[in-house]
Amino acid sequence: MTKLLSPLFLVLFAAGACAHAPMSGVTEAGSLVEVGKGDPAPGMTELGAFEAADPPVCATDRKAGTAAGAMVALRNRAGQLRADYIQIFRTDTDSCNRVVIRAMAFKRAAD
Repeated sequence: MTKLLSPLFLVLFAAGACAHAPMSGVTEAGSLVEVGKGDPAPGMTELGAFEAADPPVCATDRKAGTAAGAMVALRNRAGQLRADYIQIFRTDTDSCNRVVIRAMAFKRAAD
């Protein structure tokens, strides 16, 4: 019986290792965006600067935002812009305790 379970376990483990789950709350379009701090690849077109924050607006309870939440907002906004690459310039905490990421969106040139 254990001889049969070992190969089955290996197959299931290999299949699970190949699965790529996006960050929780990230849209499908947002999960396709590459994020970095370096310059974009040659040939990319600048779409414009934007920022994303967690929480999105100043809360009355002044609850602190998180970097992970701001990254989800950044990826989702980049997906809406149909960006291929996001260059992060700065991550700050503002006076409302929100984590704010400032970035530039880029798109690959059409072939």
